[in-house]
Amino acid sequence: MLNQPAVFNFQGQNLTPEVRVTVANCDQAQTQLVNPSQIRHQCTPRQAGQQQAGWKVNANEPNVRPLGNVNVAAPVQLPVVNAVQPEGQPMLNQPAVFNFQGQNLTQDVRVTVANCDQAQTQLVNPSQIRHQCTPRQAGQQQAGWKANANEPNVRPLGNVNVAAPVQLPVVSAVQPQGQPKLNQPATFIFAGQNLTHDVRVTVASCDQPQTQLVNPTQIRHQCVPRQVGQQQAGWKASGNESNVRPLGNVNVVR
Repeated sequence: MLNQPAVFNFQGQNLTPEVRVTVANCDQAQTQLVNPSQIRHQCTPRQAGQQQAGWKVNANEPNVRPLGNVNVAAPVQLPVVNAVQPEGQPMLNQPAVFNFQGQNLTQDVRVTVANCDQAQTQLVNPSQIRHQCTPRQAGQQQAGWKANANEPNVRPLGNVNVAAPVQLPVVSAVQPQGQPKLNQPATFIFAGQNLTHDVRVTVASCDQPQTQLVNPTQIRHQCVPRQVGQQQAGWKASGNESNVRPLGNVNVVR
């Protein structure tokens, strides 16, 4: 193996301590005559691949006699993934990019983020893999990796956080239940999306208001109209919003 001490046994006949043996590109050599038919040669290979072996009858012989090649293997560098980092904040249902870091990474390495589909993976270099996918679940999602597709189990790497986009409330319509009449309690249904208890709805010139969030798409508003004719309805996303957003008019009769 490359950069690891190796032993080579040279065989022959009538071998003596004068015989010199060599392996190309192999340093820190130590040679021992075991017996007249064997020489033990230890050295540390510094180059992988086929390396020429040779010998001389003694140190005075000018040329090395070739004996053939020995193969030096490079140690297998196993891949390791040790970190994952999103680019920016991953958002639910929006393409996100995750950078996996490690060593000796190859095209065979597989990386994953749980509940994240439409995956596309690119080996950037032996220390980085770029993984793009679309998160389908908010919260902490497990990231992991495998050395190759044949590995049975995913190796856990930690979690990445997927945020859900803020769903802003919108009120899009108002509808009275029946005909609103002057000085009589009237009910108005405000319709929209992502409605919460913070949303404020109003009908002009209509007092004693009582508001109920029915569900995220509907608010029930009851009040007593004090003025006939067209009265403006409106809404605010919360009590902190300074201006009422106009929504249209409702008609109050006597």
